[in-house]
Amino acid sequence: MLLIYCFVLSLQLADDLLWYNGIVVGMISFTLFGIEEIGREIENPFGYDLNDLQLDSICQTMQRNIADIICIKPSIHCPENPLNSRSIN
Repeated sequence: MLLIYCFVLSLQLADDLLWYNGIVVGMISFTLFGIEEIGREIENPFGYDLNDLQLDSICQTMQRNIADIICIKPSIHCPENPLNSRSIN
């Protein structure tokens, strides 16, 4: 669809731009196809390409952090009923 638009754009701008038509349509086409390619890359961030998210290492880091948190013993001892330790008047 984008390719058809770029071809029709050159016909539409032919009367206004004359000899600059090719340059302007080339710049517009380059920009639009670049945005299209960026959209394709952003659409699928999960995988094993170089620019994809490294989910394996992220999950391993989260797993190590959770294991560390689970192993930590609480350093503060909380009484069974904290309201009993205060005097209520």
